[in-house]
Amino acid sequence: MNRLRPFPLVLIVLIGAHLQAQEMHPAVRNRVLAQVDEIEQSLRDHPLKASDFPNFPKTSSALIEGARDAANRGYLYLSLEKLGQLLTVVDSTRFAEEQAGRLAPGFPAFDAEWTKATQKLAVVESGLKSKNWSHASPGQRALIEAARGRIGQMMSAARGFAVHEDTFSGLFYIGQALGQARFASLCASLDLDVRPQAKSHSVLPELQSLQEKALAAFVPPKSIELHSQFIVLNALLKTGFELDASRSYAGALYRYLDASQAYRVLDGIEVDAAKKAELLDKLASLRREFNRSRAKDSIDDIFLERAEAAASNGTNATAAKWRTVEAVVDHVLPASSAANLPVAASKQTSRKSVQLTLVRWPFT
Repeated sequence: MNRLRPFPLVLIVLIGAHLQAQEMHPAVRNRVLAQVDEIEQSLRDHPLKASDFPNFPKTSSALIEGARDAANRGYLYLSLEKLGQLLTVVDSTRFAEEQAGRLAPGFPAFDAEWTKATQKLAVVESGLKSKNWSHASPGQRALIEAARGRIGQMMSAARGFAVHEDTFSGLFYIGQALGQARFASLCASLDLDVRPQAKSHSVLPELQSLQEKALAAFVPPKSIELHSQFIVLNALLKTGFELDASRSYAGALYRYLDASQAYRVLDGIEVDAAKKAELLDKLASLRREFNRSRAKDSIDDIFLERAEAAASNGTNATAAKWRTVEAVVDHVLPASSAANLPVAASKQTSRKSVQLTLVRWPFT
């Protein structure tokens, strides 16, 4: 294979394969775009001061732009991921700001608000549990299960921060939980094209193996220079373990693959011109293979879309975006294939305990 063929030709091959691949129904795209428009309008009509979160304007604007762009280009899962992040950022900030100005000071008033939110979330959870998921695609289930998994984490964090730090932080986490619930409900209401589902199973051995690699990598100077990236990796692994324990296996696989991507980019690999051409060829081939295989798990499509979007500017893509492409193509998708192999007896490892820490990491 000629790895040094001109970029324009390679990019045409990639874009052509991708455009033929899109099956994002116009009704779904319109739902996503309408939700983005609604959030944007709400921020115009009722702007947030966000004095406690100086990065909020930049973050929310980037997510609005990203979700809208992904939807318009036909990236179903990427647009939903961006929308989920947007809902959580906006809902958490608005809830904290509005409730902090209304509630009496002290923990009792916070606790009453926490109880009200818990009851509201219980109604949402009941509705999600009552739904028939037998016809949902693995990608759709992965997004919903991951969002549901974060609800409990955020509500637990809310009480912890309210007690040990301040009630404003607690309100922020309640808002995050409400945003995740809103996103899960939205995803559950979408009528997505369905591929035959592979039988889901635990990815505990894979999570444990990656956890061990992450712990081994957490040494100076990398642990100091890339501390925030290790926090992200740790949070993804924590959620993966919790989802796996609750038998939410689509969500667990999604978070394991997320963590695999986060682990790979820790190395800061620089992708040279020859490697870029190779990755574009591989990416186009993976897209064609995905669309031919009706049994392919659509969780892979989440990461294919990430890589395609990152590579869409060709030679003008940033170094960070090329690291995303390299991580997805050479590490995440192979990890997905390995995780989806039939579960062998040798994979049934002991469920040793893993201690992880819930972290606070908004708007970074």
